[in-house]
Amino acid sequence: MFQQFTKEQARTEVARLVENFTYQLPDYKRGKYNETEVRVHYINPFFKALGWDVNNDNGASPAYCEVIHEARVLVGKASKAPDYLFKMPGGQNLFFLEAKKPSVDIKGDVQPAYQVRRYGWNAKMALSLLTDFEELAVYDCTVQPNSKDKSSKARIHYLTFDQYLTEFDFLWDTFSKESVLRGNLDRFVAAGSNRRGKETVDRAFLDTLEQMRAALAQGLASRNRKLDAEQLRFLVQMLLDRIIFLRIAEDRGVEPEDDLKKLAAIKAKDGIYLSLLDRFRAAAARYNSGLFDLEKDTLSAEVRLDNATLKPLLDGLYYPESPYEFSVIGAEILGSAYERFLGKVIQLQPDCTVLIEEKPEVRKAGGVFYTPAYIVDYIVKNTVGKLCEGSSPQQVAKLRIVDPACGSGSFLLGAYQFLLDWHLAYYQAHPTAAMPPTLAPAGDPKKAGKPARPTGSGKSLTPDGRLTTAVKKTILLNNLYGVDLDEQAVEVTKLSLLLKCLEGETSASMQQSLGLERVLPTIDQNIRVGNSLVDVDFYDGELDLVPSTERAVKPFSWREEFAEVFQQGGFDAVIGNPPYVLLEDMFRDETLLKYFRSHFDIASYKVDLYHLFFQKGVRLLNSKASLAYITPSNYLTNNGQLALRNFMLTETFIEEINIINGHVFEDASVDTAITILSNKDKQYQGQLKSSNWLGSSLYDISSSTINQKSIAATGDKLLNSTVKIKFKVTTTPLSESFVVKFGMQLRDRKIFLADVITTSDKNLITPFHTPCYTGKDFDRYQTNYANRLAYFNREAKRGGCWDESIHFAKPKIMIRQIGKVPICSIDEMGYACLNTLFMVVAKEKIIISSYFLLGILNSKLLGNYWSNTFYDMRTTFPKIKGSYLEQLPIPTLNLKKPTDQQRHDAVVALVKQLLTLHPQMRAARLVTEQSQLQARLRRLDQRLDHLVYLLYGLNYAEAQVIDPSISHRLTEAQYPIFPSN
Repeated sequence: MFQQFTKEQARTEVARLVENFTYQLPDYKRGKYNETEVRVHYINPFFKALGWDVNNDNGASPAYCEVIHEARVLVGKASKAPDYLFKMPGGQNLFFLEAKKPSVDIKGDVQPAYQVRRYGWNAKMALSLLTDFEELAVYDCTVQPNSKDKSSKARIHYLTFDQYLTEFDFLWDTFSKESVLRGNLDRFVAAGSNRRGKETVDRAFLDTLEQMRAALAQGLASRNRKLDAEQLRFLVQMLLDRIIFLRIAEDRGVEPEDDLKKLAAIKAKDGIYLSLLDRFRAAAARYNSGLFDLEKDTLSAEVRLDNATLKPLLDGLYYPESPYEFSVIGAEILGSAYERFLGKVIQLQPDCTVLIEEKPEVRKAGGVFYTPAYIVDYIVKNTVGKLCEGSSPQQVAKLRIVDPACGSGSFLLGAYQFLLDWHLAYYQAHPTAAMPPTLAPAGDPKKAGKPARPTGSGKSLTPDGRLTTAVKKTILLNNLYGVDLDEQAVEVTKLSLLLKCLEGETSASMQQSLGLERVLPTIDQNIRVGNSLVDVDFYDGELDLVPSTERAVKPFSWREEFAEVFQQGGFDAVIGNPPYVLLEDMFRDETLLKYFRSHFDIASYKVDLYHLFFQKGVRLLNSKASLAYITPSNYLTNNGQLALRNFMLTETFIEEINIINGHVFEDASVDTAITILSNKDKQYQGQLKSSNWLGSSLYDISSSTINQKSIAATGDKLLNSTVKIKFKVTTTPLSESFVVKFGMQLRDRKIFLADVITTSDKNLITPFHTPCYTGKDFDRYQTNYANRLAYFNREAKRGGCWDESIHFAKPKIMIRQIGKVPICSIDEMGYACLNTLFMVVAKEKIIISSYFLLGILNSKLLGNYWSNTFYDMRTTFPKIKGSYLEQLPIPTLNLKKPTDQQRHDAVVALVKQLLTLHPQMRAARLVTEQSQLQARLRRLDQRLDHLVYLLYGLNYAEAQVIDPSISHRLTEAQYPIFPSN
């Protein structure tokens, strides 16, 4: 068994290694010992001392090894795989380590530095290490490597062996397994996150794909002028996918070395393209993949393409022109590049010139955003993972998992990787267990067909302990399904899954497989083109449907296309990241909008496509299945999405809503939540969670139960509701005594907004200009007029409130529109307000003071109530809504009763003191004065909060839930005493 060192034991072991190496260094320099001996005697023990099970002494299966020793594929004199891969146990890749013999100059030699950087960059790792034990270099692998770079380029740390002890704290605190598990490696990487020159491999590969697409599209259009736009798009996508597949297969040792590069040297007219077609036919025989099926795709063989187009394209995929090391680029990284690539479409002009434009729906959505791996992993673990618990391969073979908007296939790839790992672990533990049966139907995909007989014969593991090709194919065919409206996306999904299936194969293993069957399955029946939201009944009302509309809509019958799935009751898991686009923005065709509204009862005001995917996804589930999506979180509280919340509350079981803090999608300011729904009749309550992410995983920072029955009974059915303290006094909604109005929205802020100080031309200021506030002008109990004027005239009117009696009322409460809780102050000047804030004005004959209400609204109690009831869970611009302000419960007071009058006046007095002291605090310049004022303000807030707890009837324990520090100031016996002034 592997023995874990403490830090001090590790220091002693490293000291021993350094001493031995010092003694033997002359022999190493003379070449007496080779690289393998350096690894065995020094590098392995060194990292073992840092806590890594380098030699797999614990006997973990390959999927769960902490350190992977790569099978080194030699191409010429170059190693095609890194020596070591360090991983989180059973999880994410951390860093590569390249080991060299001591005669290599680690500090000065360009080639090994470029090699390790190239591996790390292509695998999208933050850093990697290069060592011969005599020297150790740490490289930033987020900087794109170039063969002309110096060895010092992107090197962020360098040590020699005689520094290992003096720098031991750095080595242990950064690279030891114990420190990595504590997040120290992530923090070390983050500390250098502002370094220049960064470009991730997926973004660089996206640029390469886009250049290849443009060249192929124009080359094909120029030579084949009868092609229409749809045919051109198909040809370009298929040609790209086939070339990329074969190029990756080369670097993984499956295809002959430099095979495609050799084609680039062909001189005969169209010779390169014709030779490519021959390669595709040969690949079809080897792989049995629809990707290379030229009998189905007759168009590819009919067109021609110039050598001048293909030669630079093929040459550009090889060293030194190419920075890519395809042996370590994962299918997930390719998927990330392809996802963005699919956001643009080829347009063909009448003169056969080509334009490549962003798709309208992508433009509306603000871009294409690839789902990060940690989100995919979380969703897969909590759906597919739970389905596999306690099962056998024969039971897992019956699971049907679908992504109804699969895009480039990120979720299906995640599910496939999970199932591969699960089967590997199972067969490692049960080496004699039968293979999973192949249950996928054969024949016409529209007919259920008879499943293959589940013989379970054959071996599940290769001699070196990996899953056999047969098992990987069976999993792919049995378990994974996808649909997408975009034909190119479907082809990319199939490409990604096939590449994943091919991982780990070698030329030898393929030759062995070819004796029995072809290497890859045809998955055309599993991954389909179609509109997941529009069934074939769309045709019923459209007898004269024009072909262009049919091509755009692509009606799809789930029950016909996946008949065998629905014979079993439906899918076991629906997973994905559905598109976020408003229907009205994407679909101008009233016929389609009418269809959606007649088929989805959640389609009401401002319906987004992802709303419909929730309802459709639930309809695809069998009776014991689950759905999990990553979507915007605004549906939790948005007024216009009441129908969606009602559907979830009444027709599904909400297993989990996990609000993710921070931006999940790169370059996208959208607040997101993972939602898991099921048809299961469960007795326990679901969970409302809030999570952060560190490195590549999510961790919960809060969790509470979801009481569906209780939330469903409320009017707004807000899904951010948690357990709330129940008030023991009579309350009335704020709207009964006060009017809540949004500020005025100017038609053109630049024209109708002026500044008294900066406006040089006083003639621009008219009698209609009036002083106004915006959200920036105040804070809690603080108002600071910024000399801003608004053109208060119908000419400027656009939206919001324009009622002079509201705007010019004094005093009136102002509430910022942006905030996790209401941030309130008071206007005593009677100035107008812009639409970045709300105005709250007492109704006629209301004798409760606005100052009393201000104290209530700014209290910890009402802030807690808002957070648990109305907070929209956005981390980016959380919004206060007027309709929710109106519902806030305000204690009912009878001011004719002395006790009520006393409490009312006490709150008013404290609020006025706070309003007086805050300007003094802003004006204070001396530290002592500031400190004293801060103490007074803090004490006033505490007394005011105490008054509010008592006004709402909270006991001591309930007050402690909201403010645990109250116990430091008051005993339970002191708590009921109403604080006086």
